Amino acid sequence: MSILSFVGFESATTLGEEVQNPRKSIPKATVITLVLVGMFYVLMSYVATLGYGIHNMAAFAQDAAPFHTIARYVWGNGFALLIDFAGIMAGYACAVAFLNGAARIVYAISREELFPHWLAHIHPTYGTPTNAIFGLSGSSAFVGLGLGILWTPIQAFAFLGTVITLAALAIYGLTSLACFRYFSTKRRTQLEQNSTNRFGWLRYVLLPWLSIIAISSVLVGNLYPPPPAPLSLAPVVVLIWLLLGIGVLRLLQIHKPEAIRHAGRLFVVDETETLS
Repeated sequence: MSILSFVGFESATTLGEEVQNPRKSIPKATVITLVLVGMFYVLMSYVATLGYGIHNMAAFAQDAAPFHTIARYVWGNGFALLIDFAGIMAGYACAVAFLNGAARIVYAISREELFPHWLAHIHPTYGTPTNAIFGLSGSSAFVGLGLGILWTPIQAFAFLGTVITLAALAIYGLTSLACFRYFSTKRRTQLEQNSTNRFGWLRYVLLPWLSIIAISSVLVGNLYPPPPAPLSLAPVVVLIWLLLGIGVLRLLQIHKPEAIRHAGRLFVVDETETLS
């Protein structure tokens, strides 16, 4: 749950084409989001510890709505209702944020003709990727309601949260590895020749590998010992999804080699810009 609470901070990067001066505003927004969310998370952890007591945190972990319990105990049912409403609104806001980010990724891939072109449709008035939004909304509702009916809403939420967490950890780890490889090979010569932004071992070597080690340890902790069902199915789902992605990529390499070769061409800029 602690990792899941941070997942999505990078969603601001998907809006890079829709903001002014994205090379400065997007990194700033990402860092500010991490700091604020981290502070809020620490505050809520402190509140939970005070509410349940440091020797009674097992009850907190087993409570499906712990902050509702704390609010009702401290200030009564009226305040607990406000906490419930705030939780519902926060969940809705998270869903919208995830949908915004995912829809723009699907739109960008479709614009490159790697996904069906109809997913790249833009609303003539609002400039939003409507078909990608509708497609993701429908599929998300189908999966969420289906699992909620098959199991229970709490079990479905826990299962989907675990799937998202494992997938996000894998993505973050691969991103750290890609960062190390890119800056230590392709960009190292350029950085060493730049007088204002030289190659730094801390920034481009040590920090990515510390990230990889930390993420690997968290992944191992989530996979062993195996959690109870249905959470034990989450790694299988992530693995199947990964294999499907590799399969789709391979098919695209066979049937659309030019599109794969030029993927991302709309975002390519002079690399010397990013050195400043």
